[in-house]
Amino acid sequence: MLPDKAQTTSCSNGEGVVTSKFLQGLLLGLVLVCNGARATALEVVTEDYPPFSMIQPDGRVTGFSVELVRLLLARAGLAAEPQIMPWARAFAQAQGRPGVLIFSMGRLPEREALFEWVLTLFKTDLCLYSWRGRVRPLAKLEAAHGLQIATVNGDSGERILLEHGFVVGQELQSSAHYSHNLEKLKAGRVDLWIANRAMAYHLARQAGYAPRRDLAQVYCVPPNPVYLAASLGTSPEIIARLRAAFATLQKDGTLAELQRRWL
Repeated sequence: MLPDKAQTTSCSNGEGVVTSKFLQGLLLGLVLVCNGARATALEVVTEDYPPFSMIQPDGRVTGFSVELVRLLLARAGLAAEPQIMPWARAFAQAQGRPGVLIFSMGRLPEREALFEWVLTLFKTDLCLYSWRGRVRPLAKLEAAHGLQIATVNGDSGERILLEHGFVVGQELQSSAHYSHNLEKLKAGRVDLWIANRAMAYHLARQAGYAPRRDLAQVYCVPPNPVYLAASLGTSPEIIARLRAAFATLQKDGTLAELQRRWL
């Protein structure tokens, strides 16, 4: 009986070793899968910037850039949903960790080394607007010194004005919302408003105004590309997949259709 018991014990220990190794392998696999999921997890942030990104009355997040980024993510096989927040917060969030995508962002010199510049979404036409011709057309940007200008905290328009010597709190009235700046302009609390043309016209129409009648462009800066960018350290594979997805949207006409529908 002793040999039989010894044999049984031996077999039992063998099965235990096999089972133990199997469980260890299974757990290791699950850890790798989980780590891989965390490595490819994405956060996508933007601002309220109609008609490029906006929140509808029913809570839906939509707009030209939002729909384009959603299509890019879907075709690239990436799972994420754009979130709208104040621009300063989105900008800070995109510098906090790898795996954050941010749009629609101008590629300014002081931002160059802070992000991976994935691809161009559109070109922006930034202009200084007066209400119904209260300010005459300006020959150059510097001619706006001494006037009160509505800006949005940290956005491209404000950054360009800062580069030309304008000062927040003196000539620049900085806020968190573009729609507030339109009302400031109409009420005469500012002389000018710097905004993207498509966005200025969209907000004016939404508020019941006639953009071409009520808004006067007094100066426009040269068009600049606006980007989808990624935080530093974001996987090069993710960036490559997004760029490849963009090429397919251009090739099959989807991008052109989005532009016709929104812009």
